[in-house]
Amino acid sequence: MNLGVPPTTVRVVVDNAPTWLQYAVAFGTVGAAVFAGWAALVARRSAQAAMRLVTVETERDARERGQAFRRQAQRVSVDVAMASHEPAGGRQALDVLMAVMNASADPVLKVRVKIAVGDTVWGPQLIGTIAPGSRIVAIARLFAPPE
Repeated sequence: MNLGVPPTTVRVVVDNAPTWLQYAVAFGTVGAAVFAGWAALVARRSAQAAMRLVTVETERDARERGQAFRRQAQRVSVDVAMASHEPAGGRQALDVLMAVMNASADPVLKVRVKIAVGDTVWGPQLIGTIAPGSRIVAIARLFAPPE
């Protein structure tokens, strides 16, 4: 029998599933959607908690670094001695001897010193790294400004 429809487009569906199975599938689909939403909410809250924890740890690390720098700075001392004289050129001069001592357990890196007497300034001068227990001496001659 030819109905005028090609046989490839005819579909026969036999629905013999019981009604309780259809309800179970529908309930399962709704349950899966609810569970997926709940899981997404839990994941979001977990990510927020992780970010707060990272922030707390970062702030703690920065605070500890600052405290370590202050502890080290408290163990660095500077002794200064000055002598005034008039060199052959006739201008007043001031010789400044500065000794920087590192009594901390860590090296002090990139030490810079600067001496200012009135309007006359020497430095900032990079004097390098001071090893634990070491001392670096810097001597500067400051001339009075011309009159």
